Amino acid sequence: MTVLVLATPVLAQFTDKGDNYLRHNPVPQTTVSFGEIRDSASRKVGGTYVGAQYDHVRQVYKLRFIQNGVAVDVYVDARTGQFIGRGGN
Repeated sequence: MTVLVLATPVLAQFTDKGDNYLRHNPVPQTTVSFGEIRDSASRKVGGTYVGAQYDHVRQVYKLRFIQNGVAVDVYVDARTGQFIGRGGN
């Protein structure tokens, strides 16, 4: 019982900080689904879709395609679906 009593203020502090952060930094709502982003990038790039990574800090998807034997990375804003850039290996 003592452990729970001691832990309660710590948990309350953590929750308060989280609530305060979210109050001042609202999480943007995704308006475009990943499927729509993938399909749009596929039409734009062509080639074979290989996979994707998500950067939760920048809220950007990196989608990888193979086009004529070359890996092509496409960067897309996860919130808007806007094409940001393209790179290859």
